[in-house]
Amino acid sequence: MYNDDDRNEEHKYINWFVHTDKLRNEGILRMIRHAGSPGDAYRMDIKEKKQAFPNMTPSEEKALKEAANGPDPDSLWEPVVSSGMKFVSVLDPDYPKRLLAISSPPICLYYYGKLPSDSAPAVAIVGARACSSYGKLVASEFGRQLGEQKIQVISGMAAGIDSISQNAAVDAGGYSAGVLGCGCDICYPKENRRLYEKLKETGAVISERYPSAQPLKQFFPARNRIISGLSQAVLVVEARVRSGSLITADMALEQGRDVYAVPGRVNENLSAGCNRLIKQGAGMAITPREFVEDLLCENYIEEDLSKESHQGKSVLEIKRPRGLDEGESIIWDALTTDPRSVDQIYNDISNRLVISLPGLIQVLLRMCLKGAAKQISATYFTK
Repeated sequence: MYNDDDRNEEHKYINWFVHTDKLRNEGILRMIRHAGSPGDAYRMDIKEKKQAFPNMTPSEEKALKEAANGPDPDSLWEPVVSSGMKFVSVLDPDYPKRLLAISSPPICLYYYGKLPSDSAPAVAIVGARACSSYGKLVASEFGRQLGEQKIQVISGMAAGIDSISQNAAVDAGGYSAGVLGCGCDICYPKENRRLYEKLKETGAVISERYPSAQPLKQFFPARNRIISGLSQAVLVVEARVRSGSLITADMALEQGRDVYAVPGRVNENLSAGCNRLIKQGAGMAITPREFVEDLLCENYIEEDLSKESHQGKSVLEIKRPRGLDEGESIIWDALTTDPRSVDQIYNDISNRLVISLPGLIQVLLRMCLKGAAKQISATYFTK
């Protein structure tokens, strides 16, 4: 397994790729996979990078060329370290598992505080910035009761419903994480400075953007997939028909999350989005108590199944595929139905199989082609 120095080196080079601000995550991961490590991917010339990522666009190629003539990885990494900011990438075993399971997880997260726990329930509460007094009351009550029940509240720290629910959750002694559409060293909006500082101390402030990245309009739809991705369910309190909250709800459905909405008056524009979601099949959230009971019941079942699988009592018996050689069979035995990192698999098999980490990745990819394994992200695999 990598030690802290190895991880720091990986993070430094991933940070350099992210700083270009033009590369798709897909391209960065392909280059890393091709080279074998983030550092080796950085050291490839532009021709090799294009071979590793054949779908590279002209703007991405231009960004890489400009980045090669710009600040080096060490100088770009220094502001991250000196700010006390934390960093996790999809190559790390402590990357949030819920987020890792979505179709386009951020290649890395910059954050202050403590990332949401994979083992505790988590709900995203989103809604209108210019909310009504009814919306404020509902958001505050849901946030408070979720906080009291130790259900993590994930949101975007925006004015209105987002920040009201997060403040209520934190004031009730609960955990909340704010996902920003700018660098996490920037408090946006400025009027939420008190909440921002509370989240840094008792929860988390998270972003996929490089430090000091400004809150540009195009960053927010991408930010919304992280809000829903870190959660088990999304609750929309107030939203117009065309709003960022409904974008989050759509992303949640694509990610297999449950969507709930608080109903409102049929002649009220702020309730039109919620009422439409309910008409389309979203769960109706009437009271915080009923919502919490429903969520905890589903989470109990999820935890129960997870415990069974960890104890070797798989809910579905998965038989070893035919046609695997001895080494592949050993690797297959180390896989589970939950995503496992290459590091975790390597630690399990290292005393039974002589293989390098890059070699293990190659075998796992070959097993994926055979249908004997599934690749969840760059370095996470399941049976």
